[in-house]
Amino acid sequence: MSDRTLISNLQPEGSNYDLIVKVVNLTISVEQKRADGTKIQVQEAIVADESASICFIAKNEQVPLLQVGSVLSLKNASTFVFNGNMRLSVGRWGSVAQLVDQQIEVNLSKNLSKVDYELVSLPQPRYVKI
Repeated sequence: MSDRTLISNLQPEGSNYDLIVKVVNLTISVEQKRADGTKIQVQEAIVADESASICFIAKNEQVPLLQVGSVLSLKNASTFVFNGNMRLSVGRWGSVAQLVDQQIEVNLSKNLSKVDYELVSLPQPRYVKI
């Protein structure tokens, strides 16, 4: 990945990010049933690179790739703000792949998911740190 983005450079409501991250911790795991009867599996994980960490939301076929210590390639990832905190996810137009035999250093001192954001109405609505 030549145009790799570092976690510390992510912005709220951003998209088209390519990252290489390491899974540091698995947090919440839920299985939800939709109105049409299909099930969706959701797993939250803390992922990090050498610059910072962030909460990553994996769904369905992405969930088995989340193993503590594994290194992942996230292509076309995007960020969103949930309850005032930034999260990272990969939708249908992106991909998540495990990188075997690759290790990266991680920085856990700066977690972007712990920074509070608020939507501010300016000429163009945007999120700002509070």
